[in-house]
Amino acid sequence: MVDFRTYDSGKDVTVHYSEKQGTLEYKTDGGVFARIRLTSPDKNFGEPYDMWYEGSYHIENDNTVVHSVSNSSDPDRIGKDLLRHFSFEENDLIITGKNDRFVFKIIWRKDQNLTN
Repeated sequence: MVDFRTYDSGKDVTVHYSEKQGTLEYKTDGGVFARIRLTSPDKNFGEPYDMWYEGSYHIENDNTVVHSVSNSSDPDRIGKDLLRHFSFEENDLIITGKNDRFVFKIIWRKDQNLTN
């Protein structure tokens, strides 16, 4: 993960995390795994954030992917379909979505140690 930002009504919400870690894996068999860990948050946002989920995915159209969650650190996500919009900028995958609190944008960069 390169960056994680949250937005409220289209405006950037100031959330500063000193450490942003994450993994996003799309597997050839249709599986997906995502983990986001944010530490040292700014005092206005609350506690550190550590979440993961796994399941399956399908591409819905040219810029939308659906993650169907089968297992998660957050039981409320299990059985849900999470709609994500995606785009590419140079070597980065930009994923945007929303939850019950905010809209988010995550910038992912492929691990250069991977062959594919």
